[in-house]
Amino acid sequence: MSGQASGLNAQTELLTFNGSDTSDVTLFLQNVKRVAFVQGRQRDDAWLVDYTEISLTGEALRWFHRLDGEAIGSWKALCGAFLLRFGSTAQAPAPAAAPVPRLTVQQLPRVISPNEIPHEPSRTVAKIVVVGDPGVGKSSVLARFLGHGWNPNILPTVGIMYETRGEKRGANYFTVHMWDCSGAQQYQDFRSVYHPGTNRLWIVYDIANRASFENVRSWHRNAQAAGSRATVILIANKRDLFDRRVVSEEEGQILAKELKGHYKDVSALTNQGCETLRGDGSELPKFE
Repeated sequence: MSGQASGLNAQTELLTFNGSDTSDVTLFLQNVKRVAFVQGRQRDDAWLVDYTEISLTGEALRWFHRLDGEAIGSWKALCGAFLLRFGSTAQAPAPAAAPVPRLTVQQLPRVISPNEIPHEPSRTVAKIVVVGDPGVGKSSVLARFLGHGWNPNILPTVGIMYETRGEKRGANYFTVHMWDCSGAQQYQDFRSVYHPGTNRLWIVYDIANRASFENVRSWHRNAQAAGSRATVILIANKRDLFDRRVVSEEEGQILAKELKGHYKDVSALTNQGCETLRGDGSELPKFE
């Protein structure tokens, strides 16, 4: 089944379809993106994922919590953004297949049996923002945190790259939103958008690049000026380049202490030390 969004009220109605069908999810995503593009929104819908749950209540919110997986996570983010941004005036292009009727919150139990709907879960939502000079390996470090392998062909971030990950442990649900921010000067005006509400500020530098270390304080000041009060994780990347090291571990530890943060010495290339990015006694979940 596929979905068509028309005249949706975010508080009382919910569009639903077979969430296990990846092609269905992809089709609906295409429709939502098309509407966003026509409205001139393009990719600035990502930040709205933090507010998706506000638009759903009762049984609809519990249904929302049941959706898992990367494809479903993307659908959740864009569907939530779609409902909130366009409300009852949105008209998504109709897909080729027959649309599924809109379902009110009261009708949801007919689709999902009561024993499938869990009690309201506790949910931890955390936000990581990654900053640093161009070329220090921000995207590669973040990829390691997410459990991905080394990609020698990874491209420099243009603007802001956004990713969300979630997992369930017992009755607890975790959602982590990760913002990988370009180090290029022309994108610094975006900092007022991505810093507020951050739990962890990762500042990455290259141990073989003295200038990238010297600029750490500037990245921290910029974050604070934009409203960030996040705990700093100072990440010294490229420890595999030990023979070219120009910034000692001691210097990094001293600076981390100055910033009232934590120091991590890692290599995104070899994955050495990257496991220490999970934990810290923080509220962030550990991804396996």
